[in-house]
Amino acid sequence: EMDDQSTVGGDSTDDKGNASPSRTHYVSIRQDDKDRLCPGQFLNDSLVDFWMRWISRGEPQGKDSDVHFFTSHFMTTLKKDGPKAVYSWTAKKNIDVFKKKFIFVPVNADLHWSLCVVVNPGLIANTFEDALVPMTAEHPCILFLDSLKMHSKHNYAKHIRKWLNFQWKRLGKGKVHGVTPFRDDTMRLKSPKIPYQENGCDCGVFVCRYAYNLYKMKHLKFTWDDITEDKPLRTLITCNPAFEFDMADIARIRGEIETLIDNLSKLYLRIKEQEKAKKRAKRQAIESYKTSEKNASSSNSSTENASEEVANAASRDKDSRSETKLAASEENGGPAGSIEGATVVTKDEDGDVIMSPSEEKENILQQEVVVQEKNTSEIVAPEKLASKMENTSSDIPEDGENKNQ
Repeated sequence: EMDDQSTVGGDSTDDKGNASPSRTHYVSIRQDDKDRLCPGQFLNDSLVDFWMRWISRGEPQGKDSDVHFFTSHFMTTLKKDGPKAVYSWTAKKNIDVFKKKFIFVPVNADLHWSLCVVVNPGLIANTFEDALVPMTAEHPCILFLDSLKMHSKHNYAKHIRKWLNFQWKRLGKGKVHGVTPFRDDTMRLKSPKIPYQENGCDCGVFVCRYAYNLYKMKHLKFTWDDITEDKPLRTLITCNPAFEFDMADIARIRGEIETLIDNLSKLYLRIKEQEKAKKRAKRQAIESYKTSEKNASSSNSSTENASEEVANAASRDKDSRSETKLAASEENGGPAGSIEGATVVTKDEDGDVIMSPSEEKENILQQEVVVQEKNTSEIVAPEKLASKMENTSSDIPEDGENKNQ
């Protein structure tokens, strides 16, 4: 995906100038975009931006790249709102455009595509020192490639020079020989002869082909001789085998871009599925960890509760066994309520007295003695019983006496 301030190329940096991969440096191609690759259809900005990004995929990340690709929104914003409106497009990413060999600026206006390329902007001082700089040394210029010669190249070049002067001042480079460096006579506009389209719908494909060919030429020198020859850049561009293509090549490129998108889509979907699988595995690991932690906490809680119950039972047993009652024992010589001579009685939970085996045996013997004493008091000796019976019988009157009386 790509926002309005994103660039297609190797300058993916954060505010501090460090390499910072971001989703804003991806180009999203949807099915309706892909349908525009069919014959007779116009390419939109998503397809052109995608192509620029693709051909520069090998560029180093950060500020080390010697080329820079703007999106198609750059020129639209620059032309409408001026250089300040696009200030952050380079300042935020800490990009020094004067260290670039090529700066690609796609132009999309009035249902037509063209390509503007800034060449060697950092060598602008060479144009002020003709006597000191050899003709074979590299020089700066602006290239404008238009497959229908439809756009006003001078108008777009004017906006480019204004932006370059703004950037020159922003970076504190000062004036060159006391004047503003980028002017018509110092930063010349050149439109070399190139293949042109034969229909009204392939301008976007031509821009893609122009950009690819020039990108492959970035190692070549653009000298003053090349720029100022009778047919500008005839040797370097017009007669270059890379620019010898026709409408059949343009049709083939449409198909190749479509195949490229299909292949990248399969790879992208596979990578996304792998990312989803990793996320699912991570979530499952987290959930498993939480579950094990919860189970461990529950187990520890159960163990603690069981231990607490055991401790409470032991405490209750200890309390029941240690419950004491101080009873006064007069027989032992101690008054009631005093410790001296008191009898210590231990009771269980039901209130029954708990005795040791020796105490229990002694208690049983005492009970037997009490029973025996009770029984003995009720038993009469045989000799006394006989004497008693005799006394009783002597007191009973005889029958005759009773009758007489």
